[in-house]
Amino acid sequence: MKKNTPRVRVLRHFCVLVLLLSFLAGMGIGPPKAYALYVSRILDKSSISRLNNEELIDYYIELMVDLDMSNAIFRDRQGTNPSDLMKRRGLFEARAYVILEMEKRKIEVPPIELPNH
Repeated sequence: MKKNTPRVRVLRHFCVLVLLLSFLAGMGIGPPKAYALYVSRILDKSSISRLNNEELIDYYIELMVDLDMSNAIFRDRQGTNPSDLMKRRGLFEARAYVILEMEKRKIEVPPIELPNH
């Protein structure tokens, strides 16, 4: 039996690939991660005005968490695609409308700041 038949070579290359990938995975290096960029829904101005006070505060907190996550993801990716930019813009716009609605209702805006990554 020949040692370098095509099947043996393919099997040998496959084993090397599996070993290499398991080694890289052990080092924390692997295939690109898929991120669910946004958890919270992006509401428009009229939907935000229909929220009660407690829902408004909860929605503000959701937006701030998503903005913090998107900052980390943008830093890791070193660039984004246009749909991610539009979603991120929607988060900032919704955050502005929430803050305006809170000020209109005289609700104190929770002191949540985005950290500088």
